[in-house]
Amino acid sequence: MQVETTAKHDVTHHIETTGPPIYFGPRPLPPDKYKAAKIEFEKKKDGSLRVCGDYRRLNTLTIEYVPLLSNHEQMGR
Repeated sequence: MQVETTAKHDVTHHIETTGPPIYFGPRPLPPDKYKAAKIEFEKKKDGSLRVCGDYRRLNTLTIEYVPLLSNHEQMGR
């Protein structure tokens, strides 16, 4: 498996949360848990991998962002 490490764009993503940053360090997994972890990835049509993780804990800490509408959008123009 080859993973591309450099992005082909200048977009940066940020997720604003409450409280201190959440960090879980890497750790070796026993074989039964390794098998379960492999389920977290799906192969895309182009052969690359897509993460299909459980983000419920992050979602509970994420600050909801509601974009402000311009005056033209508020007036329906």
